[in-house]
Amino acid sequence: MDIDKYLTMKCSWEQKTGSNERFMTDTYAAAQDIGCFVYGDIVNLRYSTEKADLSGQTILVKADVNVGDKINGQLVKKVLPYYYFDGTLVYKEVHIMD
Repeated sequence: MDIDKYLTMKCSWEQKTGSNERFMTDTYAAAQDIGCFVYGDIVNLRYSTEKADLSGQTILVKADVNVGDKINGQLVKKVLPYYYFDGTLVYKEVHIMD
């Protein structure tokens, strides 16, 4: 299966480089564009006191995306790799959440 012909969209990927324990924040590398395929929706819910963005989006990529990275400004919560029978990586299915 040639996955490259399906990865026609562009996503902004920020790789997590570390954590700052003092300020309890994560640090990220500069954003880079990668080929991807995005499906699903982002659902915005408004409560009287706060706003919540819930994502049902799934993104297919070939890049080395890991949990904790950001794609299109949203935090990667889950990564599922898919392999050929010989063990080579075909693509990763990435689930994001704002």
